[in-house]
Amino acid sequence: MFGGLRKIQEKLGVKNFPLIDQTYYTNHRCMVVTPDLPMVAKVGHAHAGYGKVKLKTAEEVADFKSLVALHGDYITAEPFVKWDFDMRIQKIGNHYRGFKRTSPNWKGNTGNASVLEDMEVTPQYKLWIDECSQLYGGLDICALDLLHSTEENKDYILELNDTAIGLVHKYEHEDMMFMRDIVMMRLEEHYGQKKVEETRDVDELKQSVSLLKIELERERNEKEKLKQEIATLKEEGKKKKKLGIF
Repeated sequence: MFGGLRKIQEKLGVKNFPLIDQTYYTNHRCMVVTPDLPMVAKVGHAHAGYGKVKLKTAEEVADFKSLVALHGDYITAEPFVKWDFDMRIQKIGNHYRGFKRTSPNWKGNTGNASVLEDMEVTPQYKLWIDECSQLYGGLDICALDLLHSTEENKDYILELNDTAIGLVHKYEHEDMMFMRDIVMMRLEEHYGQKKVEETRDVDELKQSVSLLKIELERERNEKEKLKQEIATLKEEGKKKKKLGIF
């Protein structure tokens, strides 16, 4: 997903698509050069805050590498952003929602003390999620996670989520109905087109059978005509023989 976000940044520019810097390590041995500290390191593809740690000193980085060495997972690292709230821009089909969350934890998606509220989907946020929804042949369901930096007073784009976005309870039923409509639409597009193709194949087959029947009838008529001509020639031969012509 991050590679797709990088392509969008190349298209729109760094200022217009402020994607957070991220470094990828295939394993712990590759973690020779790291982002400036403090940084956030994440192990593998876990989500919901699992496998993610904040590292503030070189000693903590060394300890983290020793733990990762036991498993062999890949690691991603990014600079730690001091934030006051994070955001999610959600898109389901043509329906948009924006959410803003505050939390006393540096990982906003952990603990029970976070506060979630609705927020406006500004033209800029709409542009970002629309660009994301065009990745990989098109994403009908996706959500973009952002952080607001208190030190720089700017937004940072963290990651893109595909269909496994999780739904806010307040809008869960309505959003599930939107998803249902998308699924039905895609099924109709796929199997409806298939039905049209099958109908077209049947029509072509019927036409081929009709042409074959016409050809068989023509051959039957020609064969019957040929039989009549042979019979006529035989009859003429008999008459000539009686008359002594042969």
